[in-house]
Amino acid sequence: MASKHSIARYRNLYAKLLRLYPKPYRERFGEGMEQTFSDLLRERRDGAQGLFAFALWMFADTSAGILRENMTFIQNRLIVWKAGTPVYRAALALALAPAFLLVWFYGAVAEPGDSPGPMFLGPVAVLTIGALIARFQPRGMTYALFATALAQGLFAVIAMISWGQYLEISILNGFFITLWVGSAILFRRATRPQA
Repeated sequence: MASKHSIARYRNLYAKLLRLYPKPYRERFGEGMEQTFSDLLRERRDGAQGLFAFALWMFADTSAGILRENMTFIQNRLIVWKAGTPVYRAALALALAPAFLLVWFYGAVAEPGDSPGPMFLGPVAVLTIGALIARFQPRGMTYALFATALAQGLFAVIAMISWGQYLEISILNGFFITLWVGSAILFRRATRPQA
C-alpha cells in the first residue's frame, strides 16, 4: 500500500514541521492540527486525489503560519521592554544597538570590493537565530550574544586576512565585540533573582 506509506511519511513530516510553532501555540493547537491533517490526507486518498500536491500545499500554508506565529511571539516578547527589569531592558538595548549599526553600516557605508561587504551581516544573522532559539529569555540570550561576539571575531579575522586592513577592521570589530559581550553580561545579570 504505497498510499498508506505516503500518508505515514507525510504525517511524520507534518508533525516535525509543527514543532517549529512557538511552544504555547503548539501545545494549544498542535494535536488538533496534526489530526486534521491526517484526516484530510485519508479523505484525499479515499477520493483518489493526489496526496503530494495537497501535502505540499499544506506544508507551505503551515510554514507561513509558523512564520506569522513566531513573529507574533517575538513581538509579544519584546513587550517585555515595558515590563522587564531595568537590567533586561539595558541588555536588550545594548544588543540591538550594534545590530542596527551593522545593518546601517553595510547598507549606507560599505562599498563593494573594498570592504568585507556582506560579512558585516553575519553576526546579525547569528544574533537573530540565537534570539529566536532563546525566545528572548535572558539565559538563552546570554549564550546567543556570546556566540554573536565570537562570530564577530571570526568574521573580523577572515576580513583582515582577505582585505589586509588590519587596524581599521580590528578597531571596528573590537567595538562591536565589546558591545555584544557587554550585552551578554547584562543578560546574565538579568537571570539572577532580584532582591
